Amino acid sequence: MTDAHPAPDSWPFLGRERELETILRACRTGGGVVLAGAGGVGRTRLAREALSRVAATPECAHWVTATRAGAAIAFGALAHLLPEEVRLDGDPLAVLRQLTRRFEEARGPRPVLVVDDAHLLDPASAAFVHHLATRGLAFLIVTRRAGEPACDAIVALTKEELLTRIDLAPLPVSVLAELLDAHFGHPLDAVSRRELARLSGGLPLMLRELLHALHAADVLRRVHGIWRWTGRLPVPRRLAEAIDEQLGGVDESVRALLEIVACAEPAPVAALDGMADEQALATAEQSGLVVMETVEDRLVARLAHPLHGEVIRATLSSARARALWARMSKIITVRSWLLDAGIPLEPAILLAAARTTLTRLDHGLAERFARAARARDGGDAADLVLAEILAHQGRYEEAADVLPPLAPPDGPQLARWAITSAAVAYGERCDVVAAERALARAAEHGGHAGTTAVRYWIMLSEGRGKEALDAGPAAPSSSGSAVWVSACVITAAGLGGRLATAADTYRRGLADAHDRPWERAPIGYAYCLALLANGRPHDAGLLAEREYEIALAGGTAAVVGGWTACRGAVAKAQGRVETAARAFHEAIALLDGHDLGHMGLLCHAELAGAAALAGDTALAAAWSHRADRYPHAGPLLRPWIELDRAWSMAAGGNVSGAAAHARQAAEHARHAGQPAIEATALYDAARLGDARVVRRRLAVLAGDLGTPAAAAMSTAAAGLAEPEAGALDRAADAFVRLGLWLHAAETATAAARTHQRAGRLTHAHRSLEKAAVLRGHCPQARTPLLDTTRPVDVLTRREREVVLLAAARCRSREIAIRLGLSVRTVDNYLCRAYAKLGVSGRTELADLLPR
Repeated sequence: MTDAHPAPDSWPFLGRERELETILRACRTGGGVVLAGAGGVGRTRLAREALSRVAATPECAHWVTATRAGAAIAFGALAHLLPEEVRLDGDPLAVLRQLTRRFEEARGPRPVLVVDDAHLLDPASAAFVHHLATRGLAFLIVTRRAGEPACDAIVALTKEELLTRIDLAPLPVSVLAELLDAHFGHPLDAVSRRELARLSGGLPLMLRELLHALHAADVLRRVHGIWRWTGRLPVPRRLAEAIDEQLGGVDESVRALLEIVACAEPAPVAALDGMADEQALATAEQSGLVVMETVEDRLVARLAHPLHGEVIRATLSSARARALWARMSKIITVRSWLLDAGIPLEPAILLAAARTTLTRLDHGLAERFARAARARDGGDAADLVLAEILAHQGRYEEAADVLPPLAPPDGPQLARWAITSAAVAYGERCDVVAAERALARAAEHGGHAGTTAVRYWIMLSEGRGKEALDAGPAAPSSSGSAVWVSACVITAAGLGGRLATAADTYRRGLADAHDRPWERAPIGYAYCLALLANGRPHDAGLLAEREYEIALAGGTAAVVGGWTACRGAVAKAQGRVETAARAFHEAIALLDGHDLGHMGLLCHAELAGAAALAGDTALAAAWSHRADRYPHAGPLLRPWIELDRAWSMAAGGNVSGAAAHARQAAEHARHAGQPAIEATALYDAARLGDARVVRRRLAVLAGDLGTPAAAAMSTAAAGLAEPEAGALDRAADAFVRLGLWLHAAETATAAARTHQRAGRLTHAHRSLEKAAVLRGHCPQARTPLLDTTRPVDVLTRREREVVLLAAARCRSREIAIRLGLSVRTVDNYLCRAYAKLGVSGRTELADLLPR
């Protein structure tokens, strides 16, 4: 990794503003504070920040750090505050008097003393700190680790209310996100952010150590401007030592218990009998190292801090790991750490783990298990599972290379081989005949559910959505393939304008998926697409945000990446092109080059469209070129992709060619049985200048679809074709109700232009002011209908006089003198003119207006 980052030690002070304010108030009214909290929570950083705020001069600021080693010497932590001639091994009372005298005789501002890790102080030093608090000789900032034993004198500081206790909780996720943003300087993908927050437990020290470990191991990389954590968690010595410090030197029996729980968590408590010492479990729970919870009517044990488990597993010796596996193989879930530890797992165990992991869309881990099985002589069974995993990611050429050339003799293996062969034949070569031949063979050997899923996918991809809808009911809900069948049905219904069917199928699929993000995702993606296709971005946005949060809580990178792409599609549909671009960039990083459900292709094409809508011709061309590298998607996504190409052409200045290309996209949609997308494409052609050509077909589609979006598009196209300002105003209002902000801004701008040409200046002003408000929702969008160089005549005479003088670089006071107005009135005229013209200030007026 070549990019430099600020060291975690130099992070900004964040998340403790309220506690800092409490300390500042205490400085004005009291004798000091005690900062209590877990190890790594940031006590020392807060104390350092507080000292810099409350100490009036460097001379009045003092810092004491207690250590276990120093606790063996009376006044050891305070030695640097004593004159050199004072001996620590002398009369303790004399030492105490000498220390007291230093603070009594201090001149200038009130002394401030920080005592860091006061729970480690020796009794003599603790007594002196208590003495200072009692006498009020200094403002004290004392830190101590919560739950750790301390001298009575330290405990008495808060017990006797000499100092105010402030308990520090772990930092919330929002603050951790700010720290990570400050550290990286560029966005970090949501899954990496989630994992760092989870593993750190909100403790800044642990977050810092994690980042040091990731940087040292070079497992952070940037993908299109997004930072991504790839690979496993490294555990260098520095991180291991930090965890050992947190564990606080537990005895051997507790350490053994922690190793068992770390390897099996959630570990059934009943299964721990005979494996771990019962007293050790009680001690670990009382110390806050282990927590108990009930899962599916079973009492299970987990480590309280996720990072403890990662480090304990990573630092197990190979012999210890093998011994634990030998004793606990029945309760240990197969996970990647077993591979890291070199446990000799049987191929059958690894392949079962690979298939289970694949159902959760954790492609990276599933592939690792499958490849491990191949390395352990897993034979054709391992090759088949690996081929399934690769095909699932859209890596069809690689899948073809490892798929066994000869079919298994019979049974489920043959069915799975045939289904995978069909997916590879269509995905790699679009060979429908070979795919159907393989599916027929699969159906003969008990592969009906999987056969149905692949057949629906092929029908949908080939633009035979109506055929898929007419094929009858989907596979049984108990089938693992049913979710993919439902996703195909939802997509076909949505693109076909049958949104009620899509909604009903989605609701039934959602009931079967419950809270499993990997099962909710395929049907959710499809329904989000259906809502967008039918002009309901608001509802699609609500769905995408809700499911994104669910996926982020427990889904894999691929699942989160899919929902991030959906968020981008919603933003683009509304004209929020900058937000859309950020989302698509992050989705590409999370998908990691995979094309699950053509999601990677769609992200690249939509990024080209977003860049085009923002007027960035070069970037639009670059993303279109990258989209071309993906395998052919077939008729399913062709209209969508071609629309993005049309807008790229428009951004390059070929608006008439872009309109023709949009009409061609509409033809593709028509042949693919996608009337909802056809309507969108035709309206895009109208937006690009072909309203008269497409208005009649669009009116027919509006009648067939019966959706508010299609009706608004038809009305707007008619208004653009005539042109008729009233129709455009009505369409703008309809688009506003739908949340289609860019469409609304465009039609309001067109309405203003039409009113102005007819001499209806009052109506023109009203429409243009509405357009200015709507453009606030999509400020980066640049489309032909938003061209603000044409409607300058909608300014009133006085507004025009003021604006022309402002464009000539006259100041408001000078304009006021020339026109006999007040400065305030001049500024008001300018503000109204800026809104009508869609500019932000004087600097944009010179190029916009004639002199």
